[in-house]
Amino acid sequence: RFPFGLLDSAGNLHLVWQDTRSRRGGTEHDIFYEKYDKQTRQISNPRQLSFSSVFCSLCDTGRPISVIDSKDNIHVFWYQEFNMNHNRGDVYYTRIDKSGTITIPNRRLTNTPSGFAGVTDAIIDSTDTIHLIGSTIPNIGDPQILNMVFYMNLDTNGNILVPLKTLTNHRAYSTGVASLEFDSKNNIHVVFDAIVSFFTPFNLYHMKLDSSGNILKQ
Repeated sequence: RFPFGLLDSAGNLHLVWQDTRSRRGGTEHDIFYEKYDKQTRQISNPRQLSFSSVFCSLCDTGRPISVIDSKDNIHVFWYQEFNMNHNRGDVYYTRIDKSGTITIPNRRLTNTPSGFAGVTDAIIDSTDTIHLIGSTIPNIGDPQILNMVFYMNLDTNGNILVPLKTLTNHRAYSTGVASLEFDSKNNIHVVFDAIVSFFTPFNLYHMKLDSSGNILKQ
């Protein structure tokens, strides 16, 4: 499910996806990686990137997203659950080189101890800074805090440059379906859907950010 593929500079395909093959017949997923070599026309064996059963027997992962940098490293992000109630989780990350070798083992990028955060889109700029957009509920137990859109960025060694910052407030509910893109001035444009109350329809909204995630226009 949810395959996500990228081509490197040699035309090789790097694919990530989620499936249940590691869970012995269960319905919970883990994240996997394969490489299709253009020259040899061979597909590598699937490589498991996440290990959800370490956290709990029913913990799941979700929706892998990847970007490729100027050195053909593949950077993979996904949502990792932490409990059986499926209401706690954070963004996890790993880096794979162009040969398919894991060069940064999976690590946690966000820390929402009472809620969750998951990435919905990622892009990389000309300086090899990786920009992430996603959704978060900082405190799942507070009915006044709804799903919010967040932004963060990191370098190609997995070091966080701008930690998670929310772009919408708790009064506007978003489904977390957010995407981002650059313009010619390297400003970031974010599009997401949201409602301002439960009695109004969803609408699309736009924000313009600078390269550090500061809001320039909303």
